[in-house]
Amino acid sequence: MSNLFSRLFSDPGRKLVALGLAGLLWWQVQGAISGPKEHIFTVISAPVTTTPLDNTLQVVVPKGWVLVEPAPGSQKVITFFGPRATLDAFFANQCAATIKPLIEAAEDETTWTLDNIRAQDLDWIRSEDADSLLLNNQGFGRLRFERLSSFPIALEPQLVRISGAPAEGYKTDAAGLTFEPNQVSVQGPHGAMEALSQSLIAARAGGEPSIPLFEPLLVPSQSRDDLRGLTLSLSLESLSLGLQMNPKTIRASLPVTLQDLPRVEWVPDSEDLTITGTPEEGIWRLSAWTPTPWVAELRNPDLLPGGFDEAWVRNHVMLFLNLKGIPANAADGFLLPLSWAMTGIEDTKKMHLLLGSLTVGPRQNEDRLVPMDRVRPEDG
Repeated sequence: MSNLFSRLFSDPGRKLVALGLAGLLWWQVQGAISGPKEHIFTVISAPVTTTPLDNTLQVVVPKGWVLVEPAPGSQKVITFFGPRATLDAFFANQCAATIKPLIEAAEDETTWTLDNIRAQDLDWIRSEDADSLLLNNQGFGRLRFERLSSFPIALEPQLVRISGAPAEGYKTDAAGLTFEPNQVSVQGPHGAMEALSQSLIAARAGGEPSIPLFEPLLVPSQSRDDLRGLTLSLSLESLSLGLQMNPKTIRASLPVTLQDLPRVEWVPDSEDLTITGTPEEGIWRLSAWTPTPWVAELRNPDLLPGGFDEAWVRNHVMLFLNLKGIPANAADGFLLPLSWAMTGIEDTKKMHLLLGSLTVGPRQNEDRLVPMDRVRPEDG
C-alpha cells in the first residue's frame, strides 16, 4: 500500500503537466465536434436600417405600417450547425440580422403578409459566417404588417376602472373623475384600433370593455380627501396589442366623499341643453334626446347655507354638448357625451369651491351619451 501511495504522488510536476495537456486536448476535441445548436434572438422593429444589437433580428418597417407578427420584443429561435467552438465565437460577437421587406399593398388594404421567409434571406452582419453555419432552407416564418391607425379619445369617467376603497364611511365618486389633459391620441395596428373603438363604445354605455384603455386607478385604503395627481397609463392589454398613447400618461383627480351627501335628482328640460364647439369636419345636429334623471351631490353643504335643492340645481347647473369631441371620421349616430357647467355664480372664489364640491351626472351612465347626425347638403 505504501508503495502504491508513493507512486501516485511521486514526480508531481510531470503528472500536473500531463493532466493539463489532457484537459487541453479534451477541450480542443470538444470544440472541433460539429453539431446543431439553437440560438435565441429578440425581434425588434425600426423605421430605418441601423446596425442591430447583438442577438437581435431587426425588421425595418415602412412608414405608415406596424409589425404585428412576430410581435416586437418576442423571441425567435434559429438553429445553426458547425463546430462548437466556431458557433460559440459566432454567437459571442455581432450575431444579428436585418430584414427590410418591400410592402406592395393596395391603398385599401390594411394588412400585408410576407410568407416563407428563410433564415438565409436575412441580412446578417457576419454574412459569410452565417451562410456557412445556417442549416439549408431553414424556415424563419412569416412577417405580418398592419397599417398604422390613430384617433383622438375624449376622456370620460366610464373609461377608467377604480380599484380599492377609501376609509370607512367614505366613498369614491367615479362620476366626478377629472383629467388633465381631457383628450388623448391613441395609435396602433389597424385591427387593434378597430377592436379598441368597439371596446370604448361598450365602456361608454356602461358595459365591460373587451380592451381596458387604462390600468386601474388604485385608491389608498385610508383616503378621506380627494385624490389628486393620480397617474393614468395605458393598460397592459392595450400595450400588448401594440397601442401607444400621446401623451404617455395623464393626471387624474378622483373625489372622495362622505357616503351620505346632500343629493338632488331632477330631469333636465330639453330646451335648456346648450350646444357649443366646432367639429373637426362637417355640420352636425342633435339626432334625438329624451331627458332622463340626473343626480347632483354636494360634498360640502356649508357652501350653500340657503339650501341645496332642485331649484338651485336648475338655476346653476347647465348641460351642454361640445361638438369639438366629434372626430373627422365619425359616422351618423356618433355618441357624444353630455357635459355640465356651473352658471349664475358671480363670486369667483365661491364658484371654484362649488366646482370642487359638486358632482353631477346621469343616474344611468348610458344616459350621458347623445346620438348625433351629420347634416348632408341634400338635407338643406
